[in-house]
Amino acid sequence: MDGPVPDARTVPMPPRDLPRIRPVQVAVWIRAEQAWKKGWIAVMVFHRGRWLIWAQHDCDGTDPWTRWGWFVFESGEHATIRARIGDAPPPE
Repeated sequence: MDGPVPDARTVPMPPRDLPRIRPVQVAVWIRAEQAWKKGWIAVMVFHRGRWLIWAQHDCDGTDPWTRWGWFVFESGEHATIRARIGDAPPPE
């Protein structure tokens, strides 16, 4: 991939009546604020032909709180949310 990885896309909350699915891989890296952040997926839903996740991620060192949001789960070479296997973030 050429250039930096873009931030994960956020989306509005999907309809509440969609089936919620527990993720298999909870610990992830989420691309946010132009950096890889440690994140955790709470739930996944399939809506309008794509997977959406309700997840939280760490903030920078000046903010002690985590951020929650709905994100588009994109896979492949342009993945902005990736499995977290250890403490080293994915390469740029």
